[in-house]
Amino acid sequence: MLVEAIRTNPLMKITGDNLDMYIRTNHQRTDNSNQDIHWFASNAFFTRLNNQNLLENTPEVSPVYVANFVRLTDIDAEMFVLTKSETMKLNNVQKVLICRLLCNRGDFQWLKNKQPQHVPHRKRYVDQERLQNAKNITYLAPTPRGRFEHLAPVTCELWHVKQDLLSKAYKALFKSDSLGECGTLFHMKTALRRNDVNGNVKSNYKAHEELFLLIVKALIHVASDEINKLIRDCSEQNRDIVLRANKTENGSRRASSSADIIHRIGDNVDHLLSIPKFTSSHAKKTSSKDLEIAINILSKVQPFKYVKGRKFESFKTIPKIQKNTLFTECQ
Repeated sequence: MLVEAIRTNPLMKITGDNLDMYIRTNHQRTDNSNQDIHWFASNAFFTRLNNQNLLENTPEVSPVYVANFVRLTDIDAEMFVLTKSETMKLNNVQKVLICRLLCNRGDFQWLKNKQPQHVPHRKRYVDQERLQNAKNITYLAPTPRGRFEHLAPVTCELWHVKQDLLSKAYKALFKSDSLGECGTLFHMKTALRRNDVNGNVKSNYKAHEELFLLIVKALIHVASDEINKLIRDCSEQNRDIVLRANKTENGSRRASSSADIIHRIGDNVDHLLSIPKFTSSHAKKTSSKDLEIAINILSKVQPFKYVKGRKFESFKTIPKIQKNTLFTECQ
């Protein structure tokens, strides 16, 4: 049958695989012993269409058809750079996500009522890569329905893009020789006893994603603590200025007949907005033990404080930071 089919359609593909089985018998006898079977299964596939005799000349295409498509020569690198509006939208989304991480901390509880409950985004699609693979397998089916042609178009979601991005991050930041350098990804993995994280994201995606997101959350918490410290320092400086004038805060308010009223109005507004008063007490601990450990480690490293000459020997390709610019606007 194969020989006859090849005469009319020479485009054939043969696949095969071993099939090994060991069958144990309940009652062994001379004519009924255990069987060790080694089979080989093979399949032959023919393409539905023979394109060997098609013309190789470039077909003439109407100008209207060409106008609807982008030529490769017309593609500019700027097409892949975020526009100003897209960058602004991305920053707004990042603000909401950061608020959700911080609103449970003592000094940031007032953010709970200030953030939107939903971030507008495009409609999400179900992961259909398996469906696309199923369509590829049934490509040689004799009927359109058997080839799943009615299931179109197949839209794959960006989950695999996220996996590739995480793989790139681990390839650049996950190095075993950085174990002794506090604050690095490999050091944090060891300190948190994440033995299922080995740098190969595809081997255990969930474990690698959880560790990476945990460290990002810890960095955001450390940054928020630095911002609170700056605010407290500014408040202390203002209070020192008032004491230098030999006036207490209450005395300063009594010096003007309207100052006390303005102060009460400000307190009332803060109360209505659920804004807590500045305090030197530390924010309450998070319920996650691993997150608290990560915050403590990164707080000792002080990643947002510029230290001249500080560097990681394991990451010599990362450029040096010339100055600390994180809290420039706050200052």
